[in-house]
Amino acid sequence: MKKLVSVLLALCMLLSFSAAAEEETDLSLIDVKERGALLVGMDAQYAPFCFRNELDELVGYDVDFAYAICDALDVSLQIVPIAWSEKDEALKNGEVDMILCGYAQTDSLENALRYSFPYLETHTALVVKGDSEATNAAALAG
Repeated sequence: MKKLVSVLLALCMLLSFSAAAEEETDLSLIDVKERGALLVGMDAQYAPFCFRNELDELVGYDVDFAYAICDALDVSLQIVPIAWSEKDEALKNGEVDMILCGYAQTDSLENALRYSFPYLETHTALVVKGDSEATNAAALAG
């Protein structure tokens, strides 16, 4: 199953990388293959997706996912530490080839970026103690 997900993701990435813009050809996959490494931007502050373990190594779901992508592309992984607030700039100026996790697809960036299929869906929930009188967000005002 893990190998199937890796292969499917690699195919999606391959299609994303090789999709051509209207007036110029996207050479990003060629660049990655020639470099021999995929530069993946990650912020180590987002456990369980990316965080530092007791040996100060970056670990987590996104780190494992990035390794699976690189295995499928037959390149090495180079994690580029970024502050999440600087992810757009890191992508735009080529510091990183891609980022993982928590990147919401927005209309303002729709034409500037390519998105894979979502691999995570999240929802916001309000959690209070069982004996709380608050039954909705409005009850927490003030």
